[in-house]
Amino acid sequence: MRATGHRWAQREVMPARPVLFAVRPFTAGGARRCLGERTCVLGAASWLDLAGTAALAAEAGAALDDGARDFVVDLTTVVLVDRTAAATLADVAWALLDAGGDIVVAVEDRDVIASLQDVAAWRDFPLAPSVAAALTFLLTVPVGE
Repeated sequence: MRATGHRWAQREVMPARPVLFAVRPFTAGGARRCLGERTCVLGAASWLDLAGTAALAAEAGAALDDGARDFVVDLTTVVLVDRTAAATLADVAWALLDAGGDIVVAVEDRDVIASLQDVAAWRDFPLAPSVAAALTFLLTVPVGE
């Protein structure tokens, strides 16, 4: 279901699921939502800079320590990405892949997509138009591949 009105208000709404056991509100730096034991959604603020990337890296490390292996990097609220932050976040994403997980990036804004594509390390990650689509993609990936 999509809301009508301003372009920034148009985003898919995921229904609440009983498997959601840890919710932290999205803050200026970043936050995570863990879904089940293996899946984690990492969110970012409207502007992704080095400080925000460091916060996301800390959340990703904590989720990895808690047993998460499948990650959605939620950039649907991001409207501006610093190139250095995009490169640093790509390093974090590759480290998560090296730990045995899968990653899908949820992104809506075309300028953000272009900023990510400018960094060669992001070109190998699948992009999804919403968090729901990214989670659906993760469900289609066989475990261990």
